[in-house]
Amino acid sequence: MATIHNSATVQIYATVKLVPNKTKIHHVWNRGLYVQGYSPTIHPTTSNDLSSITTFDVLSGSAATQHNNINILKLVHGIINAISWGLTARYLRHIQALGPTWFYVHSGIQLSAFFLGTVGFAIGIRLGEMSPGVTYGFHRKLGFAAFCLGALQTLALLFRLKTTHKFRKYWKSYHHFVGYTCVVLGVVNVFQGFEVMGESMSYA
Repeated sequence: MATIHNSATVQIYATVKLVPNKTKIHHVWNRGLYVQGYSPTIHPTTSNDLSSITTFDVLSGSAATQHNNINILKLVHGIINAISWGLTARYLRHIQALGPTWFYVHSGIQLSAFFLGTVGFAIGIRLGEMSPGVTYGFHRKLGFAAFCLGALQTLALLFRLKTTHKFRKYWKSYHHFVGYTCVVLGVVNVFQGFEVMGESMSYA
């Protein structure tokens, strides 16, 4: 490594030894804000700074960024989860006019919403893997909590008691409590996602 000092400017030259048969380097484009003596301080570690990633091949000279793939996945993640929690919240309450048919409509819509939520959850996990160093702690924790409660709520179908069963009221209380908690967490997390994407302020 060598440096050239020119007034307040310092040019750094370095030779990097690569692992055999691996010619690609993942590089974060960034800049430090301060200099202590002749030593630059660490660059900012916000999500925007850490998103400036380029992968280039030192043999071919080609370079590729990950911005497009990540942005598309973020958009799909947001749309799927917004639809999922929108369906869950919209068709949550009992509709007396449908009679017994309501149960099958309710179950079908909620299962479809949970399936969409599972896909959105999986995309969110993948986005986390594609963004090392970038962590949205509150959004992530809400997502895990909402998904786990959604899975628990779906299991209620397997343990649904008959209306004449003596423990039916306890099952109903559990079903309502978990359901409403799940919806609140999910809707709040959707708005947290908007805040992460810079589309609105946090509503949490």
